[in-house]
Amino acid sequence: MRGFGNLCRTIQARDKLSTDLASVELRLAGTQWYRWRQRRSLRRRAAELRLKVEDRNAKISEEKVRALANYVGWDLWDKAAREVIPKANTYGPAAVARFGEILDKALELGQAYAVCEGGSSFPLSTLPEVRSLVTHSSIEAAARRNINHRAAIAASTELIHVYDHNHEGQKRLWVQHVASGLRAVFTLHGDGFGGVEAKSTRLGSIDPAKPGVMGMDEVSRVAGLRIGQQIYEEAHRLEPEVRWSGSSLSGYSGPLRRRLHNAAPYVWSYSSCQWCDVNGIYQWTKAEPSTFVGHPE
Repeated sequence: MRGFGNLCRTIQARDKLSTDLASVELRLAGTQWYRWRQRRSLRRRAAELRLKVEDRNAKISEEKVRALANYVGWDLWDKAAREVIPKANTYGPAAVARFGEILDKALELGQAYAVCEGGSSFPLSTLPEVRSLVTHSSIEAAARRNINHRAAIAASTELIHVYDHNHEGQKRLWVQHVASGLRAVFTLHGDGFGGVEAKSTRLGSIDPAKPGVMGMDEVSRVAGLRIGQQIYEEAHRLEPEVRWSGSSLSGYSGPLRRRLHNAAPYVWSYSSCQWCDVNGIYQWTKAEPSTFVGHPE
């Protein structure tokens, strides 16, 4: 978050000045008419405070207030979703399934929420203009917009691919999902097997319209939407004779590899498959298609 610290300080300063002004006006109203020197001093002080309040109000941009309220609503939803559906996309299918629970948690977290920036903390309760915009309906509407937006990205089936060779001369297949930017590189070992790397934060883009690697924030927005499954299945379509071994699994790649393995256990390895362990399939690379008869989908 950037640029909201001054806004928060201005609002808090304005409210303190308003409190001081109300106190001075109350004292003025209770001061007898014949105490004219005291009344003159209080009137002068009230006028000074009134000008300062007006100055602070002029500096409180409605656009900035709305931008901060939008940020707070987004942050509350994000924090709530990470509690309710940890390791899942905060606007993905899991969020849709538990929408009401996440929304209730976001509102609960809002009661003690503070805007933090540059080492300073500004309780939402001390920012009335912002707090008034962070409501049940505003958080719900923003969450549904984000859910619909990410669903549209995930629904896109436009994929691009290129082939090249690594420094060892091994053939590689790059596959990228255009709408999200997620990509993976599939290295063919030449013996009927291949390996996969799907770190979009390390792999360069093959889309000339979106060059470079993805940032962590960019990846987190689209991870967990089952876009990876499209990418892996496209690689299998392009190289149907290759069997793909696994590597280290993350919170997102683990469930993906499990789904791929369950759908086609001979094609995709999954080291944590309980059915394979129970049925004595300890060396996936040496298994035959018949070995997986009866494997659950």
